[in-house]
Amino acid sequence: MTGLSRLVEDNFGAVEADWRRFYGRSLKQDLWSTDHLGAREIIQMMRWLPPEAALWRSAGTSWSTENELQAATVEMLDALLRTYIQAHSKPNAKRPTPLRIPRPWDKAEKQAKRRTTLGEMLGNGLSVRKAPKNKGGE
Repeated sequence: MTGLSRLVEDNFGAVEADWRRFYGRSLKQDLWSTDHLGAREIIQMMRWLPPEAALWRSAGTSWSTENELQAATVEMLDALLRTYIQAHSKPNAKRPTPLRIPRPWDKAEKQAKRRTTLGEMLGNGLSVRKAPKNKGGE
């Protein structure tokens, strides 16, 4: 219970907004009025706020279905790019490291940042044709 009270204390504005948005109720009234809700009910209501709740975003633990789909799409596009690079590279060329979008639950793991540069692509045997230089300042 201490962890939850600390979470609420640190993110009270977010909890208050979520309470109004998802339950259509006033958090202050539910906590301190004469007809307030019981502690168990309040704890359960907070615990089961949906993933898109402001509380989870402000606490840094939010990951909605939309977030997961976006991350998966980017990772799949990266896989296609790596496949293209491999297909157009010299045999035995070093393959670029796969991109992995960090998820909120991966915080414990250190994620290596990957940036594939044009130099890396060229180093892997991918040739890029340069545009012809303009003559006469055109």
